[in-house]
Amino acid sequence: MHRCLEQSQRANQRPALPAHVAWVLAQQGNILREGFFVDGQLTNAFETLTKPTSLVFAPNTCLYLSFEPRYTPESIKTILALPLGKVIVGGLHPSAVQAGRLLAALQTTGLKVECYSPCKVLRQHLLPIYHYYQQKRPYLLLKYAQSQDGFMGQHDRQVWLTNIFSKRLVHRWRGETNAILVGTNTALLDNPQLTNRYFVGKQALRIVLDRNLRLPPHLHLFDDQYPTWIITAQAIPMHHYKQTRYFQLDFEQLLPNLMKLLHQQQIFHLTIEGGAQLLQHFITAGYWDEARVFSSPQQLEIGIAAPQIQQSPQRTVQLLSDQLRYYFNENIRTSAQETR
Repeated sequence: MHRCLEQSQRANQRPALPAHVAWVLAQQGNILREGFFVDGQLTNAFETLTKPTSLVFAPNTCLYLSFEPRYTPESIKTILALPLGKVIVGGLHPSAVQAGRLLAALQTTGLKVECYSPCKVLRQHLLPIYHYYQQKRPYLLLKYAQSQDGFMGQHDRQVWLTNIFSKRLVHRWRGETNAILVGTNTALLDNPQLTNRYFVGKQALRIVLDRNLRLPPHLHLFDDQYPTWIITAQAIPMHHYKQTRYFQLDFEQLLPNLMKLLHQQQIFHLTIEGGAQLLQHFITAGYWDEARVFSSPQQLEIGIAAPQIQQSPQRTVQLLSDQLRYYFNENIRTSAQETR
């Protein structure tokens, strides 16, 4: 199982991807085959194992799975086609609907099945998946930079606070999330592209809040080069965009409504990049799981005050002249532990 969890950690390095189930086929402590597959695609992954090969199965051959895969009739047939002695899983499926279904179906056939409680390592690299299924919302990551004297920027001009190394790291994170969210003021003042230009990886969905439809079409977010959502309280306007969609939400209950929309659209991981008012709104409402805060040696003296997180960072990293602090919402983590 230790090797299986190592495989799982490798397969789920990018939190925004669909969950991958790692597997190891072993016999008397010797690994025969190993790999991983996207949850729900077990049959495709094991197709070669069910064909006649030089692989010899003994009665004590064991299949280890990092966590219980999604139940389908095809997955049951595929596993039963392997002459196994036992199946061991590292934890139940994160979905309450799916949890235990596949294991129960296997047990009714007489196959020996064991299930462990999900260990800390497994939960950590599958955290967005657990949040999506159990809290009905994405994993919420806050990202922002502040000056040494606690300002995010200035009201009348764009201010770049972090160094090039930190900037490259941010672009790496953009390739690891499902979607990036900014508010109206950030879109107007900074005119961000919200693209992954300085690191290898996919392009995340871009989301901007525009309650009163006051953002001009010349902004980068309206270039229609990448999938983009415009969240507004107004009636959806006529437009010619192909990759840009409008969604109408009640802004009086913005965060609950937004979380519901993101869950329905299968967004597992959301990064909020600003601005200060929007970030503080998420923090005050308790809608955040992790925050990554860059601190620059620059002094601004006046400007837009950075959001306040009322807890100590769990980890601090020095990035040349910048300092990166990691925060994890202690209230969310405590609540999650109590429900397990």
